Amino acid sequence: MWTARIKAAAASTGACSTGGKGWIHNFAQGAACEPAELDEGLASTAIRATEALGLDYAGVDLIPEPDDATRPLVLEVNGVAAWRGLQSVTQRDIAAALVDDLLDRKLAAARAPLVPVPLAGGHAGG
Repeated sequence: MWTARIKAAAASTGACSTGGKGWIHNFAQGAACEPAELDEGLASTAIRATEALGLDYAGVDLIPEPDDATRPLVLEVNGVAAWRGLQSVTQRDIAAALVDDLLDRKLAAARAPLVPVPLAGGHAGG
């Protein structure tokens, strides 16, 4: 059995790790991380799970579906996820990916034109 730990912001960079030979799969609890290829199915599942909870960033733990090991199931979504284990197995700068993603989205939102919202019943004040 495998578990994949994916940070949703890192999913776009292709970073993924697997870990744990026994029941411990948490890097902070002693699991060893190994680099893993992040395919489209894993990445999209992690991103969809993060978006479903309205989060900007999350660590998503995935396991294989028992009847189809190519189909990942979401085991856990960590809204305050650390990335030390993932960073230990990739050359990508995870902190920079998080900052870049956040700035790109927030700056784009700040530059978006304001859309007037009509008030119920007509004009304000009249």
